[in-house]
Order: sequence, then C-alpha cells, then structure tokens
Amino acid sequence: MRLLIFAFSFLISNSLLGQITFEPTFINQCSNKVLKFQLWKLSDSTKTYGFKSFDLKRKSLTLPKQGSYQLQIGFNEIIVDVNIIENGVNRDTFFLPRITSRTKISSPPNSAYYNCETLANGKIVDYYFDGKTRMKGNFKNGQPIDTLFSFARTGQLSEVFILKKKGWEKTKYFKNGKIKSEEIRSKKNKLTLKEYFPNGILKRNQGHKKLEIYNQKKVIVEKIKRKEILIFERLFKKKIHGREKFYAYQWESFDDRGIIKRKIIFDSDHFDKSPFPDSVQQINDFLFEEIIFYFNGKEFKKVALELENKATLSRKLVIYRKDQKKWTREKTTSISKVHSLIENYSN
Repeated sequence: MRLLIFAFSFLISNSLLGQITFEPTFINQCSNKVLKFQLWKLSDSTKTYGFKSFDLKRKSLTLPKQGSYQLQIGFNEIIVDVNIIENGVNRDTFFLPRITSRTKISSPPNSAYYNCETLANGKIVDYYFDGKTRMKGNFKNGQPIDTLFSFARTGQLSEVFILKKKGWEKTKYFKNGKIKSEEIRSKKNKLTLKEYFPNGILKRNQGHKKLEIYNQKKVIVEKIKRKEILIFERLFKKKIHGREKFYAYQWESFDDRGIIKRKIIFDSDHFDKSPFPDSVQQINDFLFEEIIFYFNGKEFKKVALELENKATLSRKLVIYRKDQKKWTREKTTSISKVHSLIENYSN
C-alpha cells in the first residue's frame, strides 16, 4: 500500500514539475502598489496565450514549452521580452511604465508624454523592477525637448527618438545591436520608413508615395505606388468635412525570384496605421478597379468592375481570361466575392 501511495505521489510531482506556468506580478510604479487586476497575454512565434477571455484576475498561464515569449500588458501595446528557462512555476515582476505616450484622436493626431497622470516636465527616468533604466528624457508640457532613450530589460539600447526642427527621427534596434528600423516624420506628417532584417538586409523601404518590401535575398516581393487624385474637388470644397485626400494605388506582388504574380489597381482615402495596406482585406470591395493575375510572369486572368444598374449604380465583377493576346470575357459574379477571387487566383 505504501508503495502504491509513493508511486502515485511520484507521478503527480513529476507531472507538476513537467508543467510550465508563467506567473507575473505587476507593480504600479507611480503608487508603488501591486495591481490586483491587470490584463495581459503571452505570445511566441506561433501562438498567443491569454486574452481569449476578458480576465483581469488571471494570475498565471500554462505554456507548452520553454523558450522566448513576448508579454503584452493591457491594450496599449506594452511589449516585454520574457525567457522561460525551466519547468514548473516561472515568476517575474514588472513595473508598469511611469512615462507613457498618449494620442488624442484629431486631425492631425495630437500626442503627448505623461509622467504618471500628469504631463511630463523636466528630466525623467523610468525604471524596470530590477533598477535598470527603461526610458530617460527631458520634457516640457508633455513634449520631448531632447533625445529620448529607451532600453530593453537587458540594458541593451532599444530605441532612440530625436526631435528635429521640422519633425522627428526614431531608430529602433535588435537585440544584437543592429538597426531594426529608421523612421523620419515631417511636421506635415509625411513619413519615411526603413525596416531591416536582423542581419542588416533591407526589408521595407517606405516613402510618402511608394512602398517596397524585400526578402532576405534582396529581391523585391511587394511594390505599392500611390498618386493623389480628385485634387481640385478637395481644394474647392466649401465644407471642411470631405476634404480628405484621395489616392489611386497600384499594388504589384512578386514571387521569391522577383517574377510578378499579381497587380491590383484601386482607390482609397487612407488606412488605419499606414498610407499603404498590409493586406487586401483592408481594401473595400467597391474601391477595386482592376486586378490582373500572372502565371510565370504572363497575364492569364483579370477581374474588373462593370456597371450593372445605372439607376442604383450597382456594379458586378467580370472575370476575363487571356487568349493569345486578347482578353476574353469568362463570367460575372458578385462584387462581394472579390477577396475570395484574389485568394484563389493568387495561389
């Protein structure tokens, strides 16, 4: 009997030791108090753990394996690297930042830095729980008046923000010290952005009118151009509402060898986080004009819009195939199927 009890206890202890859990503690750096309620999640390269339910009381998460994770705290995208190095319970303590950036939704957006709950003023240093510096800078009425430095938990420099007379520059760094991205924004809110792979090869080159994305072989795989249209309608519009800039886009996609696969021509006024879309799902159905698909670099399918009813201005999609050098009408379908057509013909 004793032998059975011992074996049972041994199996349970091994099972518990084999289980990997992460148990964070969050401290409000302004009040120096432990937070009883905090929303958080962990992510690795394949999956996100947590946030499936709105659980402010969650104390821990069970993880499938040891390794590198990213901890996101709250909804304001506070990201911290976390290394799980052993089985059992992995505990860690985190200071919530005392220096935070808040953006007021306006045109253009208005941003300011806060020290706890008041506008940041003077020289301020923000710390991690172990005493290492998280961020340091000099502020006046919520605006940086000098260079801002941000650091990872390891002490490695992660970001430098430099204020300029005509805008600002921001440089981010990988853990290996190489540049991750270089961002320049003018006072007129025009953005220039370059992103790099960890080995230093250019990954993304973005300006106000053009975006280029490259693979590790330095081959271009995406290229988007845009040009403002309806300029006079915007300039001579009496009401402020409706004066948004409108653009004609041409989006070309290529395979890993640089051979063209698809060309999309569409119109749009803006996208949420960038002048350019990240996916075709961001483009509204009614803004597509023409989509051309290629096989081995040669045109083979085309999808175009056609007016279906003049009274209601409703439109339908017309699908063409390439016969010799001419486009032959193949069939029509609903405009709502444009995204599924793109997925089918792009494969």
